[in-house]
Amino acid sequence: MRLQVELGGYVGYSTLLFADAVRSSGGSHYYSLERNPEFAAVITSLIDLAGLRSVASVIVGPSDKSLSRLHADGTLT
Repeated sequence: MRLQVELGGYVGYSTLLFADAVRSSGGSHYYSLERNPEFAAVITSLIDLAGLRSVASVIVGPSDKSLSRLHADGTLT
C-alpha cells in the first residue's frame, strides 16, 4: 500500500485509521480530500494530535479538482 486517497473525510475518523495503516504497512502517504474547510480543519487538527503529519495530508476543495491537481503534479499516476 504505497498511497491512498479518501474522498470526503468528514471529521477524520477514517483518515486517522487509514493513515495509521499506511504508516504501519510502510506506505508513502494518505490524502484526505475534503470539500468543507471546517471539516478539513478538524481533520488536520486530529492528524497533528495523532502524530500522523508525516503520513497524512488534507486537501481542501472539490474532489474532481483535487484529484486533477494530484495527477498533474505527479502524485497520482
